[in-house]
Amino acid sequence: MDINMMRSDNMPIAVIGMSCRFLGGVSSPEEFWQLLCGSSDAITQSLLNAGQLRLIAPEIAICQGE
Repeated sequence: MDINMMRSDNMPIAVIGMSCRFLGGVSSPEEFWQLLCGSSDAITQSLLNAGQLRLIAPEIAICQGE
């Protein structure tokens, strides 16, 4: 490969892997996209009880009294 090509800002890249942690019963990136496109709410009571909401969305936790 040409050294100038290696320094280019326009080199193509490939994403070959992905890691995600989903909420709301979602188990794949495709299901997550459908959740985002729909009108579903992924905030569950277990999140509120566990105090995890303040880590995920502090602005919502403040409104919920977390």
